[in-house]
Amino acid sequence: MEQNQLMKPLVGTLSSLSRTKPAISIPNKRSFIRLPTEIHMHIASLLSYPDALALKHTNSYLYSLVRTNLPLRVDWIIERHEKGLAVPRKNCVLRTDELFCNSEVNQIMERRRWHLECKRGRAGCRVVEGSSCGGLSAQQLLKGKRLMLILSRGGIYIENRVLFAGALLGLIALLWRFFINHNV
Repeated sequence: MEQNQLMKPLVGTLSSLSRTKPAISIPNKRSFIRLPTEIHMHIASLLSYPDALALKHTNSYLYSLVRTNLPLRVDWIIERHEKGLAVPRKNCVLRTDELFCNSEVNQIMERRRWHLECKRGRAGCRVVEGSSCGGLSAQQLLKGKRLMLILSRGGIYIENRVLFAGALLGLIALLWRFFINHNV
């Protein structure tokens, strides 16, 4: 696909966007947000769907600038399929970002965010192409998830013990009143 075709669906018109000012004040004069709108538009046109979506939700200025529309979502799915990576298979509604980002797509993006699709070592990174992966290994992630699972199960266990103890104390209080009222 030619570069001009890519830019057209990804970004809004320059006249409507040049009037939009950043919603936040940034003290650093060398900040990304202080670059000209044309550069922002060009950068946005080069991003894949997850990166464009993340950039879009950075602030209101970029939200109005970056387009995460149907062609970008479809290109992302095709690109993942060509690389042999997981693609959404159930309930894939492409109309809006909210409908598209269902639980299956969120899981895929989470795996990408943690670099779980990357090969370890010098085999390369699938998130930052052309570099070796410095993301978390699957073992590191599993250790963290295992700890969270233990903590959450412990919390459920404690909640159940408290519930059981409360029910037992309530039963004892009812029996106590029964015996006191009936002089048994």
